Amino acid sequence: MGYEDVAPLPLIVGEAGGRVTDLAGNDVLTGDGSVLASNGVLHDGLLELVAGMPHGRDYRRLLFGVA
Repeated sequence: MGYEDVAPLPLIVGEAGGRVTDLAGNDVLTGDGSVLASNGVLHDGLLELVAGMPHGRDYRRLLFGVA
């Protein structure tokens, strides 16, 4: 995904009452390219759940435990 893919997410999800960040909780538009979108209420809990986990861009680490 590129910037143009994630750029509308904060507005669209935010207008519906949700929240969008990267997996580290940073602004999705300036973050590491990962995306976490939620209803807003669950967002902090989801961030805790995924803390330290590799994301889809690190698929080798996800599947095989290697970098």
